[in-house]
Amino acid sequence: MITTLVAMLFSSSCTDSIRPFSLSARSQQVMGFKLEISKLEDVMRVLGKTKIYKSGDAGESDMRINYYIDAIKAYITFGSGEMGGRENYITHITIQNEIHEEFKPIKRKLDSLDFLGMKLGQNMVEIQPLHRMKIDCDSIAFGDNRPLKIRNEDFNEMRTFLVYFKNKKLNKATIYQVTSN
Repeated sequence: MITTLVAMLFSSSCTDSIRPFSLSARSQQVMGFKLEISKLEDVMRVLGKTKIYKSGDAGESDMRINYYIDAIKAYITFGSGEMGGRENYITHITIQNEIHEEFKPIKRKLDSLDFLGMKLGQNMVEIQPLHRMKIDCDSIAFGDNRPLKIRNEDFNEMRTFLVYFKNKKLNKATIYQVTSN
């Protein structure tokens, strides 16, 4: 499912495949909200109620809530795909400079938004050494897959990290995480 989603999001030949990349535990949270642990309702409880966008059905379903951080002119989306279950656990988080849906302003003051050690508008040359990633085009997909044992059951945790640049500056980034057995 994630690979299909990545293929749909990208049209550049740079992203014909997901490049290997080890994502740390730190990559599992943004603004204190953790992938597959925090729920969309947790975000709304902290950041304020906002419109819930729904798209797709069954295996392609997605729910998103959007916020705007005026101090840094950034938009953040918290989403729950089909693997987020009925509880709507967060399966993806996106930060971006451009909008496509309605975003609710966040009232709390933020000077910056750290997203895996990166900030919107940061130059790609500065980002490459942060994660030892090779950035050679405007949109790139990185990912890792790792087996887990939970209560004596085998699971697979898959994370995908998508980065987009405009004029060699970070314009959008998304982290996806899904655990399945």
